[in-house]
Amino acid sequence: MSKATSLAVAVIVSMGVTPWAVAQTAQPASGAQEQSALAGRVQALLATAPPVEIKARISDIDRASRIITLHGPKGHDIDVAMGPQVENFDQLRVGDNVEVLYKNALLVAADKIAGADKGIRKRVDSSVYQSTPSGYSAARQIEVQATVLDMDASKREVRLRGAYRTVTLGVGPDIDFKTLKEGDTVHAVFVSAYATRVTPIDAR
Repeated sequence: MSKATSLAVAVIVSMGVTPWAVAQTAQPASGAQEQSALAGRVQALLATAPPVEIKARISDIDRASRIITLHGPKGHDIDVAMGPQVENFDQLRVGDNVEVLYKNALLVAADKIAGADKGIRKRVDSSVYQSTPSGYSAARQIEVQATVLDMDASKREVRLRGAYRTVTLGVGPDIDFKTLKEGDTVHAVFVSAYATRVTPIDAR
């Protein structure tokens, strides 16, 4: 099983002209409209999100899914999807020290959960939407039930604990921090980090 299907919070985002071949299940008209609206908001947010540049070591590579795991300077691991712009993907190796230009993971929806499901962390669903003319070819998003560990309103960041790992996400403008608090169980929808450039440091 590939990392893209086994990780509870793994999300693939790609940019470019050629869409990734991912099957999409049929949806009712209302569901398709909601999906299209969410896709439009995500595309706009991704287009305006500032890129981040870090130096890290590649600790794992999923060739089939074009995902690399980076071990960052603070000791944390992050899965980053490789867009088609990363033309040297096939030359990357585990253990390489690299400089990566990427866009951070982004939370686009979070709804509080109460009742019997409160406190349960699990993967809920995944879906795919096609691009708008902004240049993004396809994006895969994962919906999860997760626990809010902490929040930073000044940085608009939230840390969520999913079924298998903890992630720190930037928060989109559609989410009101006042509606969430630490300890909440939420139904979250987000897109993960993706890279547009990976440069081996030793190759310079």
